Amino acid sequence: MMYYSERKKVNDGQAVAPAYHTGERDAMERQFHLNCANVLDSNNPRNDLDVCEWGTIEHGALERKVYRKPEPEPEPEDEPEEEPEEEQ
Repeated sequence: MMYYSERKKVNDGQAVAPAYHTGERDAMERQFHLNCANVLDSNNPRNDLDVCEWGTIEHGALERKVYRKPEPEPEPEDEPEEEPEEEQ
């Protein structure tokens, strides 16, 4: 059987040319995990969408991971300070 590993990317709404490799089973499973690790590397800017998969050309994907760019967390809203009640 012929094995493959592929990483597809979408950035700013545009598809980027995929990285596609073929080879022996162990090498392609390793490449798949390297692709996944590269997506999560904090030194790399995140794409809108990353899809990593590996499998056989004859039977398709054995494993697939989809990563979406995380939405920025909203800034916490400042709660207005309550004014102390005046004593009468």
